[in-house]
Amino acid sequence: GKSINAAESRPFPLDVDDSVRIEPDGSVVAAVAGIVQWDPPRLRIRQQMRIAGYVDFASGNVNFPGDVLVERGVRDRFQLAAGGSLTVGGLIEAAVVSCGRDAWLLGGMAAKDQGSLRVRRDCRTHYLNSVNAEVGRDLYPTRELVNSVVTVGRDLIGPKCSMTGGRLAVARRCVLEVVCNSKNIPTEIELGSVPGLRTLGRTAQQLIPRLQIRADRAAADLATLKAATGKLTHAQAEHLTELEYAASQAKGRIGPLQDRILRISDLLVRHGAIDLTILGCLHAGVRIIAGQSTLTFTADVQGPIRLTVDVHGQPVCTEGYGINPGPCVDLAPLAQIARTPEE
Repeated sequence: GKSINAAESRPFPLDVDDSVRIEPDGSVVAAVAGIVQWDPPRLRIRQQMRIAGYVDFASGNVNFPGDVLVERGVRDRFQLAAGGSLTVGGLIEAAVVSCGRDAWLLGGMAAKDQGSLRVRRDCRTHYLNSVNAEVGRDLYPTRELVNSVVTVGRDLIGPKCSMTGGRLAVARRCVLEVVCNSKNIPTEIELGSVPGLRTLGRTAQQLIPRLQIRADRAAADLATLKAATGKLTHAQAEHLTELEYAASQAKGRIGPLQDRILRISDLLVRHGAIDLTILGCLHAGVRIIAGQSTLTFTADVQGPIRLTVDVHGQPVCTEGYGINPGPCVDLAPLAQIARTPEE
């Protein structure tokens, strides 16, 4: 029952970096999100998660604010989200994958039309098969795109890559080796496409007639009410004020909306470009949307060729690849050219 004196305390050596903050009261607080790494006397928060195997039942779904390294692959039906960059060493199956910076998919992705890929910046991958993918900046595929729906916010650079089936939308430059149809899925490439801006522009265009109808209806009701003989009742006077406000609001929104549409059109011109290079072969049956024109190729075209548009928006095809274009290729016997329908 005798008390035992505690040993005299000694200073505790603690080495921290910017990821850890020591408060005035001595408490230790993480300054960033991540994983605690304690290697006495060093304490820090590691902003990279490393998964030695697969993202599967052993790891569960992964949602990490920093960089993620997966040494193997990602199994069917699992979710993997990295706030920073992402590296996956093996095959990604039918999973939902996203990252806030760059992605290196060393084993490619085969999603079976059930998985998706969202990369905010650049993506390098071996191949994409049956994937719904969005890449914010540049995509660098090294082997093939098969039956996938892929949207690229800037350039697609795949000089050794083939595309078979599916849909590809590229905002600026697109370089592929071979483009052909698959057995059951057609192949379509849309050039100069900035999907977010186009969607915003279409929404704005659809709002203008609705606002005009609302303004006209309020103006008509207003004119009818003003034409009424006799003194207005309190309810009529209140309704008159409401109609005047509704007409003014609708008309006042149309002008700024039209300005926004012009701004979007300017952004589309500056951020979108029609520039397709095929180094190997572009096969018959492939459909290419190049601004105002839609080309459906009826014959194989051997590369290297480059497809752009002239100052009038008409498609121009030249031989060769590089800064200096070669002779023009007559598209008339090679493709059916139609005007691209308005969406």
